[in-house]
Amino acid sequence: MGIPSSGSYQDPGLGADLLGTGGYPPTSGLAAGLLQGLSGRSPAPPYVSDDTQAADAAQMPASPWVTDENVQELGKILTSECRGGDRICNPAEIQGIGSTVINRMIRNGTNSVADVSGGYATQDEPTPEMLDYARKLLTGQLTDNTGGATNFYSPRSMPPEGGPIPKGADVGGGLEMTHGLNCANYVPAWAVKPNFHLLTVPGVRPAHAKFYTLSGNGPVP
Repeated sequence: MGIPSSGSYQDPGLGADLLGTGGYPPTSGLAAGLLQGLSGRSPAPPYVSDDTQAADAAQMPASPWVTDENVQELGKILTSECRGGDRICNPAEIQGIGSTVINRMIRNGTNSVADVSGGYATQDEPTPEMLDYARKLLTGQLTDNTGGATNFYSPRSMPPEGGPIPKGADVGGGLEMTHGLNCANYVPAWAVKPNFHLLTVPGVRPAHAKFYTLSGNGPVP
């Protein structure tokens, strides 16, 4: 309902008469009882317009994470890790992989995605979709859905049992059977170390991504 301008006349109406605001304060009867009942109420908070809220938000200090360079670099990671080859990630998996980047930044005490990007694929130019994910992760619109994951690997992207092993591939963790795959896949060596703990992340398919956290709060290599 619109708010009348201060220059227009408004009939105070029956409610104003009952409360005495149309003339003199009531001293008895129903109106006085209403006023007495209202006197103990806390006043309503002042109205704050959407424009005022937006102006206040604009004055808040920006996060040092939210830079063009960070959005671009995280977008490259998400595009390369989530859209490379046959590995098509769902939203929970994209959010989870991005969360490992953010968690590494926190653990390593840096505001730069580039400082932790060495542990990820970065060969692909970012798509608009992944740039949007990157921006939302860096601003906190998308929060950590993994519970603190610092590492992940994709079983379906690891060499299968009996298949060729690319030069330099980390297969030191041996073989595992993963739900959703037809044969055993190799596991990276770090994933079987006792200081890495497997996490269950809702919505993530085991064949596409497995998330781990490194014990403690120190830097993640």
